[in-house]
Amino acid sequence: MQIRIIFVISRADVASLNIYQHLKEFFPKENFYLTEKETIYCENLDKEINADMFVFLSRHVSQAKIPTLSVHVPGNFGPAEHGGIARKLCIAPALLMRNIFLELNNLNNIGYDVVYEATHHGPYLAKKPCCFVEIGSTKEEWQNKEAGKIVANAVANAVKNFKETKNIKIAIGIGGQHTCSKFNKLALKQDIAFGHVCAKHSLVYLNKEMFNQAIKRTFEEVNVVCLDWKGLGKYKEKIKEILKDCNLEIIKVK
Repeated sequence: MQIRIIFVISRADVASLNIYQHLKEFFPKENFYLTEKETIYCENLDKEINADMFVFLSRHVSQAKIPTLSVHVPGNFGPAEHGGIARKLCIAPALLMRNIFLELNNLNNIGYDVVYEATHHGPYLAKKPCCFVEIGSTKEEWQNKEAGKIVANAVANAVKNFKETKNIKIAIGIGGQHTCSKFNKLALKQDIAFGHVCAKHSLVYLNKEMFNQAIKRTFEEVNVVCLDWKGLGKYKEKIKEILKDCNLEIIKVK
């Protein structure tokens, strides 16, 4: 399947530029969009550029400062505190993200954590699927050339080997940590591709409307809901109510 992917690079982001230096060896310049903006503020880029999908290459920041390679969908289950639009989710390319996640795991020889992240921050793209691939979590990692090379190779492999398949279950994740520890393990063991993930810290904003939006705003047809059951905390009854009339397979991840 031939798809036109645009890689979004921010000149204001050292990790983005690091990945770009390696990734440009694999793709022609027409596949790259360089901007002075931070990637999370590149709103409605799909209105400006003709592409099938967008991949934002960026830095990841965390207070824990754990060296990390990550992939996730942009969007906000609640307020738009870092770009995007409040209570608006982008379209999640679940199969492409799974390919990237698996490639990152295969190529990671520097001891970084490789994780899905929960859906968060901007920008908002209304019509085309998009995802972020990031290096975290401090300037030391952002500038690590080997990390940049790993991400570039993982993305290039994932894109060039991208194909639709009916054997993979397409999942929404609910609950647990922002870095999706239980969902990461599940994705490595089973044929499951995650789109949107609403982590425990965003469950206060999750309702039937946002749950349905997460399903509709996934590029592939969603057929599974994965619950980090322990990671639902005090929201277990609320989630049960949201899923009451759900016709999807539900997997409780322990």
